Amino acid sequence: MVTATSAEGDVGGMYDERLSDEELEVFIQYLHRFAAHDVDIFLNLEVGDPENPVYVMFGRDCPPVGDASLYRRP
Repeated sequence: MVTATSAEGDVGGMYDERLSDEELEVFIQYLHRFAAHDVDIFLNLEVGDPENPVYVMFGRDCPPVGDASLYRRP
């Protein structure tokens, strides 16, 4: 069963747990697919706990912030 995020951004249920190794591998596969097919120029997201959000930047600039050697490719 998948627990959905509410309109207020409350995360709960399975979102309170770390990803298993298998889930992380699938996430990375989806992330590569998403980047290859769904990011045109850039996409900025705020995700996670609304009280302590994580900001994610996807971009085609090489790289958008800092030196390319600072980025890990999983």
